Amino acid sequence: MTMQANELIEIRKALGMTQSALADELGVSRKTIMRMEDGGEIDRRTELAVRYLAAVHDDDDEPAVDTLNYRPATEEDIAAVRAGQQRELLNMEADLNRIRKAIRRIASQTPENDR
Repeated sequence: MTMQANELIEIRKALGMTQSALADELGVSRKTIMRMEDGGEIDRRTELAVRYLAAVHDDDDEPAVDTLNYRPATEEDIAAVRAGQQRELLNMEADLNRIRKAIRRIASQTPENDR
C-alpha cells in the first residue's frame, strides 16, 4: 500500500511535528514535505521512514497513530529499494563516465604548454 498525502499529514500531526521538524528528521527539505503533502509522490524510503517514526513514537506507550496499516517489510519491498539504489548507482556511474569523457576531450584539445 502506498502512502497518500492525507496519511502523511495525519501521521505528521499525530507526531506533533511541523513540516520543518519532519523534514529535519527525514533529512529532506521542508519544500519536499510540502510537495508530498500537496499530493506529490511519496517515495518508498520516505514512506517507510515516516511509518517507522510513527511506530516508535513513545507517548504513554501508545503509538502516535493507532491505524498505521503497518506491515513488516517484505522481500519484495527490500528488492524494490535495492533495485532503486542500483538504478541510482548506474545513473551516477553513467554521469561520471560522461564527465570523464568530457575532461579527456578538453584535455586533448588543450595545447601542451597550457597544461
